[in-house]
Amino acid sequence: MRKQFVCVRITRLNGINLNRFTFDMDVTWNAFFTDASLNIYSRYGGRDGGEPDARMSRSSLLQTMQEVLALHRTGSRAFQPVRPGHRTPRDLPLLKRNHNGCIRCHQVREYELLQAYHDGRFSRRELFRFPPPENIGMKFERAHGHRLSEVLKNSPAHAGGLKPGDLVTRINDVPVRSEYDVRFALDRTRDDTPLQVVVARRAASGTASSRRLQLKLPTAWWVADIGWKKSMRSAPFTTGMRGYNLGPSQRKDAGITTEKLAVRISSVYEDGFARSVGLQKRDIVVGIPRTVSGIRKFEEFVGTLLGHYQPGDTVRLAVIRKGKRMMINGPFPAWFTEETTVP
Repeated sequence: MRKQFVCVRITRLNGINLNRFTFDMDVTWNAFFTDASLNIYSRYGGRDGGEPDARMSRSSLLQTMQEVLALHRTGSRAFQPVRPGHRTPRDLPLLKRNHNGCIRCHQVREYELLQAYHDGRFSRRELFRFPPPENIGMKFERAHGHRLSEVLKNSPAHAGGLKPGDLVTRINDVPVRSEYDVRFALDRTRDDTPLQVVVARRAASGTASSRRLQLKLPTAWWVADIGWKKSMRSAPFTTGMRGYNLGPSQRKDAGITTEKLAVRISSVYEDGFARSVGLQKRDIVVGIPRTVSGIRKFEEFVGTLLGHYQPGDTVRLAVIRKGKRMMINGPFPAWFTEETTVP
């Protein structure tokens, strides 16, 4: 099957048309399947806070490739939509002014965040690109890619009538041939617009029929774990602190298990989040009430804050200060950054 494709490997984004090749720039690998005119049949890849390849498999990649080849042989024009025009990373004024040489994916994403803030058009959703399908209750078979293995209870997918075994073939104006196509479709979805989902559903008799379902999405449905994303270091969020993860011996001395959050604040150096909530140098942050568990690293700590709070919200933290466990709280600060370059 590989011989039926012409493969092109791109390791830097200098001249890439970002309007056509839209993808999650924090992932380690992306694939686009196109025709000779670069019309996109499908895309493959994607990741989350777990292992980089946890959402991919050889069998699901082959499934997508088979579907793309079948479409191409029939001359199908079932392409994915692209934004009009040609836009490269150099069209970002801050990047053009401050960056020379090879341009990496995450660097483009960081400059996009900085540019949006300094242009006055930044919104919280900019942090949550390509949300995972679990956010709306869809879980897909890893071996297939876009067949539902589970529909989470009390979710938009469940309320909309999706069922395990459904083959998702289209979301809004995006034809679906992989889980990554689903995430691309979700990334394009407006908050005030119901999600139109087309599925192929097989009856007990073995016959399949196409069904169009509508999903109503709740407020901020796109919020997900973003602590793993390297681009978050350039989010317009002034932490006002430095910190590090406690090692095994340090955790043992402090009575903290290896599964728990344990971030020591090494310095508080300017106005920002740390001073707003009352963190002090040498504090050990051990918990963020009412958030997901499993946070263990400083970057995950910052990402969790961005995922669960916005300016004006009250943030509560469990900390160990001078050997005593206590709770501190304060307001999440306004979006702000003076940075115009990427580290």
